[in-house]
Amino acid sequence: TNLTAMTVTITNLQDGAAEVLTVNTSGTSISSSYAGGVLSLSGSDTLAHYQTVLRSVSYQNTSENPTAGNRLITVRANDGAGSNNLSALVTSTVTVVAVNDAPVVTAASSAVFVQGLSAIPLDAASNITDVDNTTLASVTVTISNNFNPSQDALSLLSSVPSSIHAVVVSGGQTVQ
Repeated sequence: TNLTAMTVTITNLQDGAAEVLTVNTSGTSISSSYAGGVLSLSGSDTLAHYQTVLRSVSYQNTSENPTAGNRLITVRANDGAGSNNLSALVTSTVTVVAVNDAPVVTAASSAVFVQGLSAIPLDAASNITDVDNTTLASVTVTISNNFNPSQDALSLLSSVPSSIHAVVVSGGQTVQ
């Protein structure tokens, strides 16, 4: 017995092009294409080959901030007969669980402070990114090597937006 086609569909696509169904059709005469949540398999081939290909279908979501929840995946086979050629729909569920990606801090260089001169920026080229969140809860800068509380201090060299509460701790004292 041969089948001529099969469709595998994400019926409730949440993250657009980030959600993909892939399949391995090697060793068969089945071809595949994917667009808009629908994986189309076509080509006359044995029931066994279609079953092997169906078992290789994989779901992937490449979004860094995917919409959590269930995706309903439906499958329908077609044997190519003139009438009564479509199978009943079968539904599977894929549960998408979003995970928090940690922010990334990059620093381009080290700072050199010369005694008796003005305060210097630690790193004017520093950057903070977070692929799944545009709002950070806090940032902490710490002097961790050779810290002398009576001589070393961190301060803000420029103003910060009013929505940010800046606290600087210097020599054990909080400066706001």
